[in-house]
Amino acid sequence: MEISNKLEDRLVYARSVAKGKRTLDIGGRGMPTPPENVRLLGPDSLSLKKADPSQSTFAKLYRSIGQGTSEYRVLDDRNEPDVHYTLNLSQKGCIEKLRLIISDYRPEVIICMETLEHCNYHFEAMNEMARTMGASDNRSQSD
Repeated sequence: MEISNKLEDRLVYARSVAKGKRTLDIGGRGMPTPPENVRLLGPDSLSLKKADPSQSTFAKLYRSIGQGTSEYRVLDDRNEPDVHYTLNLSQKGCIEKLRLIISDYRPEVIICMETLEHCNYHFEAMNEMARTMGASDNRSQSD
């Protein structure tokens, strides 16, 4: 499965913005894996074969974002080993928890792709991220 140039461009841009910086990826745990029912045409173009999600162009590009950062942490609603902060942005009280996580980690970059449209508190989450990044800009100017 090939990804569109627009999506590829967004991933490359995210990697360049996060390079060398302390990065918080909100909702990033589920990103590298396309749906399991995606199938690709085989070499003879008549047979179908199941895609290996970990080897897709999308997965490789997404993984490269974290590889170039000075520190990379993931916030997601899945409680899995590679998730540093477990938080469901559709539950009451999530914004206060998000504020605490961001305050504790103090990311220089926040990545949040293909996530907010699935959250009940998407406007509040965006406001919190913007507030934090604005405060970060003010801190760096005064340092």
